[in-house]
Amino acid sequence: MCLRRRPLFFKKLFIMRQFRNILTGIALLAPLSAAWGESVTADMTADVVTGRQLDVTGKADVHITSSSPLVNSTVNLNGEYAWLFLDAVKPTRTVSDYLRFITIDGQPADISTNVRIAEYGAGSVLIPNGIDICNRALTVYTEENFGGDSRTVAIQEPVTDLGKFDNNIRSLRLRKGFIATIANNPDGTGYSRCFIASDNDLEIPVLPEGFVTKDDSGSSFISYIRVMKWQWVSKKGWSGSDQNQMERLNVTHYYGWDAGGPTDRIDREYVPHRHHIGWPGFDQIKSRDNVSHVLGHNEPDNTGDVKEHPASPLEIIREWPEFMRTGLRAGSPAPTSIWGSWLPNFFALADSLNYRVDFVVYHQYEHTADFKSRVNKAVEVSRGRPVWITEWNNGANWTTGNENDWPDKTGLQCDADGNPVENAASVTLPATLANQNVQLEYMKKALANIDACDKLERTNFYTWVQDARSVELNGKKTLAGQYFADYPSKVGFSKSSEYEHVWKIAPPLPSLGFSDDFKTARLSWYDHNGETGKCYTVYRCDDDNDTWNPVKTLVLGTDYQAGKTVVFEEPVKCEKKYRYRVRATAYNDEESLYSRIQTVWRDNNVEAVDIRCSASEPTTVRVEWTEADGARAYRLERRLVSSPDNAEGEKEFSVIKPSTTDKSYSDTNVKELSTYAYRVTVLSNAETSPVSDVAEVRTPSLSSAPEGVFNLFAASGDKKVTLVWDKTYRTTWDIERADSETGPWQTVATGVSATSWSDKNVENGSTYCYRLTPDRFGKKGDFSETKTASPQEGNFSYVPFVEGKFFDAYDYFNGGKSTLSSGTYWAEDRHGNAKSAVGLKSGKNAYISLPTGILKTLSDFTISLWMKRTGDNVGRIIDFGSGHNTQMLLDYGYNNKSGFRYKLRVGSKNSNMDASFNLEKNRWYNITLSQESGTLSLYVDGELVETFRNQPDPSEMGNTNQNWLGRSQWHDNGDPYPDYCYDDFYIFNRAMTGEEVRRLMDAEGVSEVEEILEAEVVNTEYYGIDGIRIASPAKGTLVIERKTMSDGTVKTSKRIIR
Repeated sequence: MCLRRRPLFFKKLFIMRQFRNILTGIALLAPLSAAWGESVTADMTADVVTGRQLDVTGKADVHITSSSPLVNSTVNLNGEYAWLFLDAVKPTRTVSDYLRFITIDGQPADISTNVRIAEYGAGSVLIPNGIDICNRALTVYTEENFGGDSRTVAIQEPVTDLGKFDNNIRSLRLRKGFIATIANNPDGTGYSRCFIASDNDLEIPVLPEGFVTKDDSGSSFISYIRVMKWQWVSKKGWSGSDQNQMERLNVTHYYGWDAGGPTDRIDREYVPHRHHIGWPGFDQIKSRDNVSHVLGHNEPDNTGDVKEHPASPLEIIREWPEFMRTGLRAGSPAPTSIWGSWLPNFFALADSLNYRVDFVVYHQYEHTADFKSRVNKAVEVSRGRPVWITEWNNGANWTTGNENDWPDKTGLQCDADGNPVENAASVTLPATLANQNVQLEYMKKALANIDACDKLERTNFYTWVQDARSVELNGKKTLAGQYFADYPSKVGFSKSSEYEHVWKIAPPLPSLGFSDDFKTARLSWYDHNGETGKCYTVYRCDDDNDTWNPVKTLVLGTDYQAGKTVVFEEPVKCEKKYRYRVRATAYNDEESLYSRIQTVWRDNNVEAVDIRCSASEPTTVRVEWTEADGARAYRLERRLVSSPDNAEGEKEFSVIKPSTTDKSYSDTNVKELSTYAYRVTVLSNAETSPVSDVAEVRTPSLSSAPEGVFNLFAASGDKKVTLVWDKTYRTTWDIERADSETGPWQTVATGVSATSWSDKNVENGSTYCYRLTPDRFGKKGDFSETKTASPQEGNFSYVPFVEGKFFDAYDYFNGGKSTLSSGTYWAEDRHGNAKSAVGLKSGKNAYISLPTGILKTLSDFTISLWMKRTGDNVGRIIDFGSGHNTQMLLDYGYNNKSGFRYKLRVGSKNSNMDASFNLEKNRWYNITLSQESGTLSLYVDGELVETFRNQPDPSEMGNTNQNWLGRSQWHDNGDPYPDYCYDDFYIFNRAMTGEEVRRLMDAEGVSEVEEILEAEVVNTEYYGIDGIRIASPAKGTLVIERKTMSDGTVKTSKRIIR
């Protein structure tokens, strides 16, 4: 036995070695409370105690360092300060193998009644009467130097109602083995500090400023206390959640990137983790038992991993008061490494606001066993805080730099013994014995260097970075893993390295908002200063001058409550902008720094929106409106026009949605057979708030006939006519057809329940008239208006973009709808007609989506469109497909910097065809692709630019579901959204000749709303979309109308014959 201190009774051991067997029998048979035990009254350290009965009394820490500490011996701990440390025995083994040899004040030790067993480095500590002490771990006093009234505080639950001790605590005593968080505000916010009694009872005779005043008032500012158990964990921890794995590797603490891990493992302390903004919830973190720490966000600087959630220091700082509300000792977010600007920026913000952050956290995957320089850097950027490294290894599969250190860079996958596994595949850095020895040498240096860093409290090893770097494979330890498991890492926390959070009056972190109508600016912030502050003063700088003037002083108790949200409001009346900043004043009139500046920009005037509504159910009205450029939000109002029980209706509109950024709303607070009016106000802080026109709708009823057929539309395809209409409540439709509007009418379909129907019993070049009759359980509604269609050869898809509002564009050939995304706008067409083309707003990720399967039957084809570059961003003109590996695209300026690129990728086919061309900005171009028997021709403005041979057919892509104008199949990988404007998009199911392309281009279609003065017309001719002349087009036919004017000019327009 080796002793650092040798009390007299231990000398007897050397004399009595020859009687060991006899004494062993006596020790095992004697009562544990035997009165003849040897007395220990001072601190003592021994390797092993053999054949003795120790009676420890008074304030004494007894350390026994062997993994078999008690051989035929017993220990009796008297009083609350006689502590027994089994430095190499984990708590579970202490309970199973040694607790029966230990008594507390002569009574058998019982972890449920009279002894607390905690972690201590690689071993454990037994604290007599520790269970009872948990109920009185902290004592607070109303006067300095432990005078006045006192009360005790138990562990775990935060104390937020201190009664007569609220703001009346001036000194405290914290028992050894506990941590206490004290804060200004009842929710744990404001100035706060963690007090840790790790080595001795902690006595604070005079609390620091921030908890008490340092003037003659003698005021106190404490309204929150949370006390928790302290664990003397080692520096060796784990990243992960496998309890069996941690047991084998002898780690003493862990986290699992969550807040739900088990907290009842006495061998390992669990640390909850706020992985990212939004998850896990702070309520879950606050409610966990047997925890004392919390970790901040995981790798907020990592933009390259989809599992992470990147966030700026400012974004995370805005939620940091929630960390303080937990009452736990809080660690910073952990970036991917100590290098870079993320942590310095975070701590600059935290310290400027005086937010409590107790230790700094980062990850280390560098190819070095040097921890000291990195830890020193962490201490520097965190301004003196202790350090945790919550992920570390000898590099990782995503790092580079030490490839040559590994003897076997690739090879068959191996097990922990270095043998190839069954059916082994080749892997990078297999766990060969040669590679394992490299990791073993690294591990020896790393663990020693970790223990040598006093400021480094904890580390968490991360093993899942290639087999050679692992410490365990399939439940068996590698060479490095065995060394890691056996290594007796020392206690991590050092009282000398503790960070003391000091009070100062701090500026707020204001957020800028607005009233519902955006006419009033609103600054709001969390009051971190609490009762240590007296007021906040708001300063404003108008427009472009640099003079800051105080606007208002908000006083504690009058304008806001301590620890709550402070709000300042002011109407927006600036010409250009207001700038605001805020300064806090402390109880002693000390002033803080100024806050960050918030700027209010005055909006430009905006235009009113278009509105539409429909009622497909008796109790639901669907309201939609267009987007207003420059709008911040929209206000929706409703008025009852009439109802069965209120024929007069309501005189005034009422607000049903005060402020929303949506552009649609389902109103379920309506009654059947009632008429409602809706209007939308565009909200901004501009002087005016334009209001839309009023849209009315009547709700249906099961007992009434259908109200009509709404938005009936007829599309003229190739040997096909498609009818489309709006859904109405529980309605079917009968369809009739005639050769003229006067009949005779023939029923061609009955009981149609869908909202589209195709007539394939038609001939190209003929004209057909259609009407629908709605039916609701035998109650017939009125005939619809008559729609006329003229199918033509080649008609496959044609989107003229003539609607001028809302989000849908009809296809005049196949009856489908193209959808306009947010960020699109109705623009001037190539003749200057308003709202007759569709543009994509720069920077808004805007695009046009065509229906699913639009190309699935195409072999030979012609695709033609008009487009204009409206900005600097270039990219996809068209991209039809189903993802990265199936696509047909025409790109300008991105994939091919000098012009166009055409590609059709499907299966093993992947063509890349380039053509040089320069598209000038702000000029319309006609672009046409025409393919026949695998030969593709590219035309610009009717002129052949390039011919590409041996091209696959679009039909080979199948039923594509991502068919876009202005968006790439690779948009999720950073492909740009271009600044384009589109008009007249065609698809024909045949190839066109160059002459046909030029004839189609020369049509120069304009909006159907353009009016041509008939008095100027000398001659009128009509042509189909394919360029073939039509002598007498039928009503409803889409034609190219060519008018020769009296001045000799010729005007052409794209029109629907009425």
